[in-house]
Amino acid sequence: MHRAAETKQDELSTNHSFNSEDSSLVASARAGDCEAFDVLASTYRKRILNLARRITRNHEDAEDVTQRTLMKAFLNVRGFKEPARL
Repeated sequence: MHRAAETKQDELSTNHSFNSEDSSLVASARAGDCEAFDVLASTYRKRILNLARRITRNHEDAEDVTQRTLMKAFLNVRGFKEPARL
């Protein structure tokens, strides 16, 4: 992993601590609760979009990346391991 990518990943990790509410929402989403996933997606969408914008340097591409990222997370939420971390 490039040093810049490691720095961005560290930045994301420290800017938002994964709390028990997030863990509860992940558990609910894993059990099939779409509303719980919507809350998670709303919580993390802006952070994903900002990271994608920095990487792609293009707003439209960043929107596409964000959409695909959230779709993949939704499709694979049942496979998240505990403690799940987004």
